[in-house]
Amino acid sequence: MFRLRDVCLSLFLVLTTGVSMAGALKTPTDSIILRLDGSVTAVNVESATVFDLPMLKALGSETFSVKTEWTEGTPTFTGVPLKALMDNVGASGSEIIATAADGYAISLPVADVDRYNVLLVYAIDGTELDHTDKGPLWIMYRWDQMTAQEIEDKSPNAVWQLQQLTFE
Repeated sequence: MFRLRDVCLSLFLVLTTGVSMAGALKTPTDSIILRLDGSVTAVNVESATVFDLPMLKALGSETFSVKTEWTEGTPTFTGVPLKALMDNVGASGSEIIATAADGYAISLPVADVDRYNVLLVYAIDGTELDHTDKGPLWIMYRWDQMTAQEIEDKSPNAVWQLQQLTFE
C-alpha cells in the first residue's frame, strides 16, 4: 500500500506541477543559448527545453587539453558532459541532430556520448566562447584518445556555435 501511495503522489506531482521524472528544470534568467527537442522528458519554458549558460554550468563541468585542427597549440577546453545534460532532461534515442547558428546540422550517434566523453564546450583556456567565434557552445571530442580514422570520421561532428540538439 505504501508503494502505491508513493506512485500516486509522484504521478500527481508530475501532472499538476510540470516536474518531470528527469528532474525539475529551472527557468533561464540569462540569454538562452541552447534548445533541446525531440525525445526529452523535462521542459521548462512552455513546451520547450532551453538552457542559459549558468544552467548548463550547474550540471557540472570537465576540462581537458587537446590539439585540434581548428585551434593553435594545445588549448584547455571546459564544458558540460553531454551525458550529464541528457540525463538531466531525460533525453533518449539513438541519434542527436546538432544544429549550429548558421544552419549547419549533422547527426551524431548517441553511442558517441559515452564512448568519447563528448563535451559541450563553453570556455577555452578559461575564456568563455563568444558567439562571433566558436561559441557560445562547441561540441568537442577527446581527439587525443581516437585513431586517425575516428578523427577523420568524427571531425564534422565538432559543431561550433551550437544552438539546438534534437534527440531521435
